Amino acid sequence: MEPCLHQNHVFAVRPRISALSEWLALMTQSKYGKHYFWTTAKQSTNLASISSSNIKKLPVILPPEPERREITEYVHRALNLFRLQDEKIILAI
Repeated sequence: MEPCLHQNHVFAVRPRISALSEWLALMTQSKYGKHYFWTTAKQSTNLASISSSNIKKLPVILPPEPERREITEYVHRALNLFRLQDEKIILAI
């Protein structure tokens, strides 16, 4: 994962249904998830923060399991293609 900066605390999120962990991770990294966090974060000078209660209020989109599996596999295939292209570019430099 890319280096990141954080302030005083970092939240770890564990869904009640462990089988949803991967789905939740992908969803929070999507434009949808990022938009939610940016719009609910409290902004101050050069610092944005979000409370654990706002994290818990994230409206989770939960399609049926076969559709979630299909979407997850598609996203992983696309990410693998991006990684392969990055490796080719790095080797070419």
